[in-house]
Amino acid sequence: VAAVQKREGPLSRMSLEAARGLANALGDAGETDEQRAVLKQLWPRLRRALGDAHATTLSCGAKLAHALVERGHACSDSVIAEAEDILWECLEAARDGGADDVTAVALEKSLEETRRLYLAEEADDDGGKFT
Repeated sequence: VAAVQKREGPLSRMSLEAARGLANALGDAGETDEQRAVLKQLWPRLRRALGDAHATTLSCGAKLAHALVERGHACSDSVIAEAEDILWECLEAARDGGADDVTAVALEKSLEETRRLYLAEEADDDGGKFT
């Protein structure tokens, strides 16, 4: 990926596709820390190259948020909040950019799941009791 970025530029179609492929392969291999790192670099590049409301950008943002709060991965409140912020940005871009209803509904569902995770983490911290 680094060689392609150096040769083609970080915002070139080939560089973006190489980074997406790497992120997907890392996710498939269960290498979530590495996948998160790639997605954190890729998402802003996609936003810049394709726009906030592009389907590829929205998909990458949702994957990044999911990777941040993936089950079995200890999440701090700040990480869960970061995932929620990413999903909000994606949802707003989807709505403003005229994305189809399926995309908006999927983003809303991801946002709800992230909120549930946050509430579950809070309940665990409070011994199962909300204060």
